[in-house]
Amino acid sequence: MNRRANEECIWSRDGCYTWNQAYDRVNQYAQWFLAQGVKPHDYVGFYLNNSPDFVFAWLGLWAVGAAPAMINYNLAGKALIHCLKVSDAKLILVDEETALRQRIEDARFQIEGELGMRICVMDSQVIGEIRSLKAERPDDACREGVQGNWPMAMFYTRFVIQLVRQ
Repeated sequence: MNRRANEECIWSRDGCYTWNQAYDRVNQYAQWFLAQGVKPHDYVGFYLNNSPDFVFAWLGLWAVGAAPAMINYNLAGKALIHCLKVSDAKLILVDEETALRQRIEDARFQIEGELGMRICVMDSQVIGEIRSLKAERPDDACREGVQGNWPMAMFYTRFVIQLVRQ
């Protein structure tokens, strides 16, 4: 990575990130997840639009030995609750977009009460908190128990949950 440290790694309409910047963001997310109590082999729900932060958060989870449960952000009501329940996540990251937030708000009682899941809206305050953290790589012990046959992510399709294996 050092040879390409300042070369473009991720491009988006909101800006570009070099390899160094991406590495730092991933480690900041990893530190934030650890501070939120995420442990190896945990799932964290992603109810997010595509963005560079989506990628940074995903890789940040891997850095702590955890994985995302990618919930289709068009789901609402019973379908949303079902997918969240199956994920067994205790934390769900929610995009700040109004429509996504409203679908989560409509199900907040069930998400927090019945599923015991904590909702975290990824607004500018939370992103600012993450970006203020030290970009320190998590200890290797976080990833020691992760085996090659453990799912790297949980994806939901219309009828079936598919586990993607490394």
